[in-house]
Amino acid sequence: FDGDATFQYAMRVQVPGQFRIPPARAEMMYQPTVQANTASSVMTILDRR
Repeated sequence: FDGDATFQYAMRVQVPGQFRIPPARAEMMYQPTVQANTASSVMTILDRR
């Protein structure tokens, strides 16, 4: 596999605030030397007001 992959998911927001998103890590089951990491980030959910 060469290139980028994009994963998307839907979220239902319950509480406004600032949340830390930990880094994700993936590796191939039968080739553990093939792996990828994402950076950590911060997500801010604003109040509806």
